[in-house]
Amino acid sequence: MTEIDCLMCLSKKTNEYTSGSKLLKSDYSEYFDSILAKEVLVADNARNHPATRCFNESYLIPNDIHSMLDYILTKDGSPFGVICCESVGQKQEWQETDIQNLRRIANMSSMFF
Repeated sequence: MTEIDCLMCLSKKTNEYTSGSKLLKSDYSEYFDSILAKEVLVADNARNHPATRCFNESYLIPNDIHSMLDYILTKDGSPFGVICCESVGQKQEWQETDIQNLRRIANMSSMFF
């Protein structure tokens, strides 16, 4: 996986959906390396997390995002996408139940691709 294309992004602030943004591995290698190696990325403090602080200037700070919980989508064992959960306005300490629920959502979503 060398890029991620945003299919759908819901803004809590505007309650609107957007799409079309793109992340390139060449620009965000720390994030790509981490998510591909671990399948899940838990960043309670995303602005200081080694894998997500690369988004500070372009995404996290402008959108007031403090925490991220991302899970990779796979098909036949190969990664093809990511589901991203973000906490806006304050840090979120992700719990094991959050991770398990996102894993279930990712596994169910993968079946539709």
